[in-house]
Amino acid sequence: MTMSTSSPARPGSFIRRLNPCGHRTGQWAQILTTSTAHDQEHFLVIYHDSETELLPAESLGHHYEFGPAPAQWNSRIDTRGKG
Repeated sequence: MTMSTSSPARPGSFIRRLNPCGHRTGQWAQILTTSTAHDQEHFLVIYHDSETELLPAESLGHHYEFGPAPAQWNSRIDTRGKG
């Protein structure tokens, strides 16, 4: 899966897991990049406490919600355009 720049699943976007898998379900994270692990596309995300995690990029609408930055978020990456 290749993420387009118009996709909500792009670096800088905010994502939270909806399925009850993992201890961070329901917590917002910021997408740092996408990567491939075990022949599957993943999001590398960072949480508000600087913990990172690889989330499988599958069934986006069923497993994840995308939204604006949470109210008390300290951005860990620069999402401004270059140039």
